[in-house]
Amino acid sequence: MDRAIERMFEIFKQMTGQAEIADDLRHGAEDHVRGLFESGETDEQRLTVSGLTYLKKASAVDA
Repeated sequence: MDRAIERMFEIFKQMTGQAEIADDLRHGAEDHVRGLFESGETDEQRLTVSGLTYLKKASAVDA
């Protein structure tokens, strides 16, 4: 799960060109991925993609 979270942030930074991700966005995405993991999702790619989807939607709301 930790690798999925790291990868999610790496990819998001590359996609957006941002050097840093806002703390509230970072915490929300981590909570989202952890919740999926705790619900039984263990596939790293699915966790990463779901986290990226969360980041994209959440960052659009904040914009």
